[in-house]
Amino acid sequence: MNNPAMRRLGLALGALLILSACSEQGEPVSVTTPSESVSSTAPPSSEEPSTPSNGKPSQNDLRTGQLTRSLKAGDVKLTVEYSLRNRVERWAPGVDQPLTVSMTTDSQSRQKIYLSRVTADLEVSDVTGHLDSPDALVDKADLSPGFLVTFPSSYTEVFLLPSLPDEATRLTIDFRYELLFLQPRSNPRDFAKQTATDTLVISRR
Repeated sequence: MNNPAMRRLGLALGALLILSACSEQGEPVSVTTPSESVSSTAPPSSEEPSTPSNGKPSQNDLRTGQLTRSLKAGDVKLTVEYSLRNRVERWAPGVDQPLTVSMTTDSQSRQKIYLSRVTADLEVSDVTGHLDSPDALVDKADLSPGFLVTFPSSYTEVFLLPSLPDEATRLTIDFRYELLFLQPRSNPRDFAKQTATDTLVISRR
């Protein structure tokens, strides 16, 4: 390109193209990331309940040998502890098994609460249904009005659970706790009665 005018025009066009390219590359880039909902799922427990032949997971409230329950009787909280000396799988035929039951109550008014009677109804079953069940176990207070169970006082008794037949797979125990509440400023002494219930299921499978 020998023409000076044409040479200057070419240089001007080249400079304009370089300036335009630098301007486009130098602009900041804005990146918008859509929000994501992250769900964290804990790994499944390695301990799964055993499944008997009927396909339903078996319940065993005393699989560790001890259990603490919180119950309610009106506005009063009951704390009941159950302790089984031997696992059901280790029960020897013809040998009764001791179940220790301990209980105390917590009342906001600090009124005196007495336990007059504990009843444990027993139900034995196998994979097909109910079996002949033994008589209920009963502990009735031998003093009036009953055992004082207002904290820090407590009740403890050992119930002898009968041995289970070889075909038995489950023992259900329905507890009924009969409580007497001393009414404040009553003369003569008046009591109100409340009942708390609880159910234990002990499975051999």
